[in-house]
Amino acid sequence: MSEEQIIEFESERNKALDEYYAARPQLFRTREKECLFEAGFRRAWGLLKNKSCPLYIDYTKDCQALKDRELSRQGIDPRFMR
Repeated sequence: MSEEQIIEFESERNKALDEYYAARPQLFRTREKECLFEAGFRRAWGLLKNKSCPLYIDYTKDCQALKDRELSRQGIDPRFMR
């Protein structure tokens, strides 16, 4: 990553981390939990910034297929539910 990309990443990560704990005052903010948050954030950041990544998955198509299958199972034509 370039210096600008690192600055953007760290800025967004710190903002997201502060917002996460502000919304959950019952959680204790420990270094271990911050490391876990950072690992997940780093993974998501890489996937969102690089959509050509082989691990990037468009779940919207899968979700629609699951909804259609469930409606069909219930005897409802999914074309009428869209």
